[in-house]
Amino acid sequence: MEIKNKIGLEAEIILRDYSGKVRFPGKHGFGHDEFFLLGEFRAKPGETRNETVGNFMDALSEVFYRAREKKFQVDFSGLTEISPEMKADITRKMLTKRIPECSNIYGTDILKLSDDVVENGVIKTCRLSAGLHVHFSRWAYHTWMEDKTRKESWKDIITPSQMQNIITQMDKNILPRYNLGVPLKYRNPGFYEKKSYGFEYRSLPMVKDFTEIDAVLDLVDFSFSLLEKLDK
Repeated sequence: MEIKNKIGLEAEIILRDYSGKVRFPGKHGFGHDEFFLLGEFRAKPGETRNETVGNFMDALSEVFYRAREKKFQVDFSGLTEISPEMKADITRKMLTKRIPECSNIYGTDILKLSDDVVENGVIKTCRLSAGLHVHFSRWAYHTWMEDKTRKESWKDIITPSQMQNIITQMDKNILPRYNLGVPLKYRNPGFYEKKSYGFEYRSLPMVKDFTEIDAVLDLVDFSFSLLEKLDK
């Protein structure tokens, strides 16, 4: 049996034209999430630190080149504000009702939180935050010979208690470095989404720091170290 650790990074972006107006990324050849107004790109996961960092920087450079070609700018402030009317219009255009799938180890219910800015009982503006999601994978591979054919199977071996510990360590050691200064529902500690290959940590914002190599190296190194500690 062989054990493989993998880390992958996925980022949301805010796309603007050079007048500063927020644009819909899907209309201009960028990937986007379910809310349409947030762009999205995902790097292939890596089995080593170098591979994970390289894959992310490659994916990021593609976004920058596409933005330059289209004469747009990518906003890495981590958040923007849109009008209540725009938010309502986007929600109506969704093909299905968008129910957040992320869970929280502390029991925080995303449906009970709001990014609306309210004054005197009236919604004045709506905050929209962009996240950086860290995908954690730990697979056990089993190979055998059957009828002279090599066969292989794998399974996710991150236990619920190990997942909770990893999320807790990310909340404690990484998330506080990137506080955007305003309350944002998706940037609360403890958010994750379970996947067939492991899980993704969803509390981090996608900010300008993560367009720089040093911050990406620190994040990836710490993430791999959490998986490696499971062997000890």
